[in-house]
Order: sequence, then structure tokens, then C-alpha cells
Amino acid sequence: MLKQILGKILGDPSDRWLRRWAPLVEAINRLEPEFEALTDAELRAMTDRFRARIAEAIAGHREAYRRAYLAWLVERDPDRRTQLEYDMKQRLSELRQAEEAILEELLPQAFAAVREASKRTLGLRHYDVQLLGGIALHFGKVAEMKTGEGKTLVATLPLYLNALLGLGAHLVTVNDYLARRDTRWMGPIYHMLGLRVGLLQAGEGNAYIYDPDYDGGKEDFAQLRPVSRKEAYLADITYGTNNEFGFDYLRDNMAFTLEARVQRLERPHRYAIVDEVDNILIDEARTPLIISGPAEEATEEYIRWAQIVKQLRPGDYEIDEKHRTVHLTDSGYDRVEQLIGKPLFDPERPEELTPEQMKMIHHLEQALKAQFLYHRNRDYIVQGRQVVIIDEFTGRLMPDRRWSDGLHQAIEAKEGVPIRPENVTYATITIQNYFRMYEKLAGMTGTAATEAEEFQKIYGLDVGHPDPPSDDPRGSSGCDLSDEGGQAPGDPPGDRPDAHDGPAGAGGDHFRGGLGLPEQASAGGGPALAGAGGPGEGCVATSRDPGGGGPALRRGAGASWPAAGETAHGEAPILGPGPGAGSGPVVPGQSGAPDGVVAGGSSGSAPACPGAWGSP
Repeated sequence: MLKQILGKILGDPSDRWLRRWAPLVEAINRLEPEFEALTDAELRAMTDRFRARIAEAIAGHREAYRRAYLAWLVERDPDRRTQLEYDMKQRLSELRQAEEAILEELLPQAFAAVREASKRTLGLRHYDVQLLGGIALHFGKVAEMKTGEGKTLVATLPLYLNALLGLGAHLVTVNDYLARRDTRWMGPIYHMLGLRVGLLQAGEGNAYIYDPDYDGGKEDFAQLRPVSRKEAYLADITYGTNNEFGFDYLRDNMAFTLEARVQRLERPHRYAIVDEVDNILIDEARTPLIISGPAEEATEEYIRWAQIVKQLRPGDYEIDEKHRTVHLTDSGYDRVEQLIGKPLFDPERPEELTPEQMKMIHHLEQALKAQFLYHRNRDYIVQGRQVVIIDEFTGRLMPDRRWSDGLHQAIEAKEGVPIRPENVTYATITIQNYFRMYEKLAGMTGTAATEAEEFQKIYGLDVGHPDPPSDDPRGSSGCDLSDEGGQAPGDPPGDRPDAHDGPAGAGGDHFRGGLGLPEQASAGGGPALAGAGGPGEGCVATSRDPGGGGPALRRGAGASWPAAGETAHGEAPILGPGPGAGSGPVVPGQSGAPDGVVAGGSSGSAPACPGAWGSP
């Protein structure tokens, strides 16, 4: 109630921001003819001019911070050191303010340069709504943009502007495929403007630089030249997944020398844009990133306890699916003690456990979890005689991850595959704590409003909607930017409706209810994209009707519904071309938008307004 009252008094924050940012959009549009008249060399030279202006504007503040830092570094007196630390932080704050002031001053020109480079290299022209999205990202907001409004292209604007500081700008995606795709796709824009783009891929040392003249021999890695991890971070812009940035940070903190570190030494976390920000910063916020090593542990114990719990009867244990726990009943404890031939507890002092009893109970608890809570083809698969975890959020396989505290070994014993040694943790950090280190953080997603309060409380991020105020729908170029569907001449028609959410039944009902909608879209000649919770569900959806009627999605006349596989390289060819009329893929969550769904304006289109489909 209080929020609603304040909203009426103060207005929607998005409205206030859009009114403030509208002049910036007007300025960018006014500059367009000027930048169109530049030659390629002159457009490239704009980057050097921008950097020279930045260096001039912040030179005094940078020097003041450098002196304060050196004074603090050499001081040994504790009281004096505390005062110098405060002074150093004050100088850094002033430097940040100076940086942000000059970047805001350069924003119209920098965005105009990126828009012109995009037109010349990709044939895509940023719409006004995409300019607004880029402005929101520059000012450290979460930009809520609908699917198809072009988040990939929008990110090029603030990434270029913030990269001009020379401190690196990071684009964080949910998987390696999207990071690789976006680097290759947007690379020509940055390259024309004279910036270097780095790419991080899974695996220590697996890094690349975008090079249009390099042919790596593999289509998916064309124009990606292998480099050291450090060189990828020293690039002006670096694309990668949240895991790779986080693990590199952990490895750097374990390094013995400064030369062994790969992330930048000076302010390594200056600016980042997180794609699918609700998935990474909210859903996976508490997920720990862990670097570990093998520990000495007898594998026979895991096999022994796996065999014991398999002999338990239904009345011997109780499962709580909601809290994901399993407990032995009194009869269960009696049964286990009978099987092992010794008591688990001292009847006289059950709270006092010997080291041997603690070890037995630990093995018992992990064996119970492995047997009754973790299920094959839902939580993991067995591939090449190894237990491979399935990500519960994305449905992707995670061959380099292992459950901790002996759980992975218990599952290996349950499945009868070779048991690899348990790991000891060397370094760990949560996703949440890692991204809170960035001086300026922004994000983009199609569904941010529902987590707006969490974004603000945890990360200090406000959610912005790059749509103009409802009572001022006209953009600076005379285009109607409202959600009501008004379009300027030459724009793609905004005729894609947003249907209301509807409930799904339990069991097979959610298949029967959900699969009818794509078939309706197919019958109307439109494309459709069907999502599934995981790879197994996606395959089930396309292979059989839960009601027993045979193939479900494939029954539509002329429809084709391939299911994305359990690995990213299995998804790429399905998602790559984008769904066409009467067809579409069934994919696990977070597979990424189809590459072919583009709608930045063509380079020759007039006024810049949002279209029915967004840019990449």
C-alpha cells in the first residue's frame, strides 16, 4: 500500500528516468546525419578522440588517487594508515564521479558512433527504444526488455562507451554458446571502432580474441583467435559466462605471483552487463563457485553404504520432497544397525559420538540422499561411466561440476560407476558476492519486474523499462514508442500480441494444455518456441503424448518440432536459424534466443522506432 501511495506521489521511477533520458535520444538522432557523412577511417578515429577527452577530463583525479594510494601503501603507522585509507577511498570516489560525468557528456556521440558502425557492418540500425535500453544499462539499471527487443544489440552501446575508460567492460551470459555467438555477431561493430573483444570459454586457459581475418578451421570458432586468458581480460570488452569470471577471480586469489593473475590488476571489476540477470543474480545468487582438489578417502565405504540403503523398506525412511530431505524412522535405524552389526549411537549418551560413529552417520546420510532424493535422468545422467550433473535451472550438462561433501561419491556408488576421490575446497565464492564487487553493474532480461525488490535490496539495482511514459508516447524522432502499437512509416508492424498467462494442470495435463498453443500458432502461419524445464522434458514433449496418443507436437499439419539435445552443441543448429512459419524448436530453459530472430532497423530505414521483433 505504501509503495502504491509513494508511486502516485513521486511517479513511476521508469517514467522519471525516461523523461530525463529523452533529450539524450534526441541528441543521438540529431547526430546521425553527421556520423553518416564520416568515412570508415574517420569513424574509427572517433574512438581516439573520445579517449583523449576522457584522459583530459580525469587526469587530475587519477593522479590524486594514485598519490593517495601510494601514500597508504607505504605507511606503517596504524592510525595514520587508517586516515590515509579514508583519503584514498575519497579520491577514488571523486575519480569515479569524474569518469561518469565525462561518459555522460560523451554518451550521445558514442552511441551515434556505435549505431553507425552497426549499420555499416551488420546492416542493423538501433531503434529509439534500443537507445533507451542502452542508456538504462549505462546508468547501472536493470533494463526490462521483451523477448525480441534486441538485448544483444542494445548491449553494444554501453559496452563501447564504458570500454573507452580503458578498464575493461564485461558482458556476462548464461552459457558458452551465447558468449561465443554474441562475440562473433557483435565483433564487427567493435572492430570497426578500433576496440578489441575477448571471449572466455569453459576450461582454464580457454580464451580468444575476435579477429575477422582468422580462420580457426571450425565454423563455430571462425574469427576467434586463441590467446592467453590474461590477454582476453586486457581486451577492451570481454564476453563470458558468470562461472568463468568467478572461477578466474578465485584462481587469481590462489596465485603466488602477480604475473600469474589473469584479471586486470587495476580495478578489475569496473563495469559489467549481466544478460538474463534474474537467472544469474537471483535464481543462482547463492550458488557457490568452488575450486577444490582430491582428498584421501576410502571408496569401499561408499559402496558398502550404497548396498545397505538399497535394502531398506518403505517404512524405514521418510522423504520430505519440499525440503529435499530424507530421514530414517525408528525401524529404519534398527534395520541399519542390524545390517552393519553395530549401533549407530551409544544408547546411554546418544548425543556423544565417537569419530567412527560420526563417519558412519555421514556416509549413511549421503547414501540416503543419493538413493532417494537424487534421480537419474532428472538430477544427473550417467555418461561414459561418469555421473554428470544436470543444471536444475537450465537443463544443461555440467561435466566439470561435482556435488560436495561425499554426495557425488555416494551417487557414483549407487550407479555402480568408478568412484573418483572426494574433493577438498581450496577457494569459494557465491555468484551474489562476486558480482557485488563490480563498481557499476547493469542487467537485462525480459522478466525483471517480479524481482525488482530483490535487485534493489541485494545489489542496489533499479529496474527500468525502456518504453516512454504513457502520457508522452512520441519519441524524439516523431516515432510512437508506446506499448499501444503506434508505428512510424517504414517500421515493421508491431503486430505480435502478448497473450495472458494461464494455469496448467498436473501430470500430463500441462503437456496437453501447453502443446496446443504452438499448434495454434503453426496453423496461423506463425513461428513458435516451446520451452521445457530440462532436456528430458523437451524430448518427451516431442516424442509422445502423455495421453498415449503418439507424437504430440509433430501432429500439426506441416509442422516440424525438433527437440534440443542435452548439450549446447546439440542446441546450436536447432536454435541457429530461428523458427519460421509453421515450425519451431522445443528447448530446455535458458537455451538462448534463436539467432535468426532479428529486428534492428535496416540501415536504410527511417525514423528509429521499435519493431515487432527486436534486434539480435
